[in-house]
Parts: sequence; C-alpha cells; structure tokens
Amino acid sequence: MTQRWKIVVEYDGAGLFGWQKQNDFITVQGSLIEALKHLTGEDAMVQGSGRTDAGVHALGQVAHFDIETPRRPKEIRDGLTHFMQLRGLNISVVSAEMVSEDFHARFSAICRHYKYIICNRYAVPVIRKGYVWHI
Repeated sequence: MTQRWKIVVEYDGAGLFGWQKQNDFITVQGSLIEALKHLTGEDAMVQGSGRTDAGVHALGQVAHFDIETPRRPKEIRDGLTHFMQLRGLNISVVSAEMVSEDFHARFSAICRHYKYIICNRYAVPVIRKGYVWHI
C-alpha cells in the first residue's frame, strides 16, 4: 500500500545548485531522492512546495513523496537526515508525517514566506557572511 509522506526540510544552500534535480550538480531534490533510494530501495520522486535557486537557504521547505515500504515518521526523518550528514550535505529533515494522498506540497500550500536581510554598513559582515546582502 502506498504511503504519502510530507517532510519539512531545512538547508544551507551554499554549495547546492538549488532545489530541482540536475544530473551533474548537487541539489536538494536530487539529494532527497538519492537518500530515499538508500533508505527504502525505492525510486521515489520528491515534490517540493517550490524551487529555490543556487545558494538559497531554507528553514522550512515542505515536500512530499510516495513510497510502498512501511516506515515510521522517526525513521523517515532520521534516516534521510543521516544520509545527508554522511555525504557532508547541510540538509536536514526537520519533521516527517504521513498525509492523505490528496496532499500536494506545492498545490496544498496556503502561504510562503521569504526573508531578505540587508546589512547596510561599511564593515564587511563576518559572522553572518553568506546570509546577508552587504551594501
């Protein structure tokens, strides 16, 4: 029986080529697909709530996928995150829950939030470098 899973993903986009799977580049979607294959042995497509560009970070991106292999939420969350950590990727699955088959990460979304931080000063930011736009 197919199970639909909703996951919430957090990632540091530095070194990643955005969300969408690309054959020759490391992406969030591609890494999740590979991790699912490793965890379940299944070829599952991971659908995101939206796409991000290369270098963009996310604190709570929602995605979903369907698998046949029964799992517990903790196994999905921890198994996918463990695979990412083994590969040295800054991608973490914050939560995982089984949802109804009519849930769709993109089409079921009711809002999206974007945060842009501008550092408007002469001194170059050191602590937040890579996370702010320096002007």
